[in-house]
Amino acid sequence: MPKPNHISRLTQELAETKAELSTLHQHLIHLVIYLTSDKFYQDPTVQVRDVLNRLTEARAEGWKARMEQERLHAEMYRQQNGGQ
Repeated sequence: MPKPNHISRLTQELAETKAELSTLHQHLIHLVIYLTSDKFYQDPTVQVRDVLNRLTEARAEGWKARMEQERLHAEMYRQQNGGQ
């Protein structure tokens, strides 16, 4: 049977991954909306650099969401353990 600390860590990792994936998903939706906008109706060409910049931003925001979830977990852990 897994130890409680192991289960807690897996639960934390799952929450971090969900936060990151949710943020990435939102950014991908925004990218699709951008690429299907009126801007590209007459001329469907797009600059590769523009798409890469948006993907880089999405990755960075996903990472920030993961780190925020980790920070929240650490804060909750400190509160449960008397602020240590």
